[in-house]
Amino acid sequence: MTSSEIEACPSWRARPLHSQWMQAERFALWFPLTVFFVTRAVNAVMFALASGRQIAIPFTGLGGKLAIDSPASPDYWVVASNWDGRWYGVIATYGYPDHLPLDSAGQVLQNAYAFPPLYPMLTRFLMLTTGLDFTRAGPIVSLVCGAGAMVLVYRLVADSAGRRAGALTVVLVCTFMSAPVFQMCYSEGLTLLLVSGSLTLLSRRRYALLACALLLLSLTRPVGSAVVLVVLVHGLMRYRNRSREHFSLRDRLWVLGVAGFGTLLAGLWPLCVALMTGEGDAYLNSMAAWTQDRSSRALSVWPVALWQLGGFLGLLALLLLVMAITWLVRRPGARQWTVEVRAWAWAYPLYLLFVTGPAPSTIRHGVLAFPLLWPFVERTKGTDRRAQLGFALALAAVGLVAQWVWINDYVVVTTRADSTFP
Repeated sequence: MTSSEIEACPSWRARPLHSQWMQAERFALWFPLTVFFVTRAVNAVMFALASGRQIAIPFTGLGGKLAIDSPASPDYWVVASNWDGRWYGVIATYGYPDHLPLDSAGQVLQNAYAFPPLYPMLTRFLMLTTGLDFTRAGPIVSLVCGAGAMVLVYRLVADSAGRRAGALTVVLVCTFMSAPVFQMCYSEGLTLLLVSGSLTLLSRRRYALLACALLLLSLTRPVGSAVVLVVLVHGLMRYRNRSREHFSLRDRLWVLGVAGFGTLLAGLWPLCVALMTGEGDAYLNSMAAWTQDRSSRALSVWPVALWQLGGFLGLLALLLLVMAITWLVRRPGARQWTVEVRAWAWAYPLYLLFVTGPAPSTIRHGVLAFPLLWPFVERTKGTDRRAQLGFALALAAVGLVAQWVWINDYVVVTTRADSTFP
């Protein structure tokens, strides 16, 4: 073999190092993890800078709103355990109470039963196995779950819309305003991991494992009903396309069974609370204690609240938001998503409309709507591609600024509220 023949033979040429790292399987792992941990490091710096504004928080008892004692200007770990993290800390450290706390008028006070057990129990397991306290174990659990979720989110989008769409989706999720919650003592990281895992299992038709994922999700956050809607859409589309792809009776029964099982799971945690307290309506009363008017959420909450806040303009803003989501999901480019991802893009906002109301937590809830954080997943070339990339990077830059605002103004505790801490 001549030297020219050797040079022409691919087996004799060393593969460029960058091409090895850009292989689909490698890229699908290292890219989402790199983006996730780099943005979390940036947020850690933001936490450190903003923590100097936090006031001292005294121990207020197990029934208090903030049961973890901390000094003024605490370290990162304490700030990352603020707000709901303090409730999760009580559960992970002491467990749930055996009765509902009541005020002098006999009304149920805010209590730990509003928080399902999977996230605090995972944190408790880490505490017992490592000796870490909650303020360190909680953020570690959140980070691990969030990292796994980013890998699954990337694959969900990239498998149908391509590598660039998956990469930009990960970047926009990691730079979303409330993405710092993935390193705090909150269940969003675990929830997104289970949601993206459920959508992955559904798209691959692993229905038995999907049922297990829904069981875990019901013990994490009550968003399983939105996943059930996605399961039904999945089944409907398989039925409509049965002439092109066989939809067996066995699979039909699995889809209906999983949807029914997921619907029943909505009552699992309320049933557990009833058994632990001996009161059938304990969970509903606990959730009502977190609303200003002590009422359950309903579809009317958003329109009424926005009417009170801004009158006609408030209702118009809600209408425009609904129209924008509808357009984003129905536009031709959205067909690049899988049926499951596209269904989640509208099912989750619909869930929020029915069961939540306007509150600071709405920003935090938005991070789970990952398809809508970068909905422009259609494939482009040339100038359009550069414009799309520039727009995505501009949104990411705005998101990083918004993250500082969220950490500085929402996460850090700076004042008392009604003689207690919110």
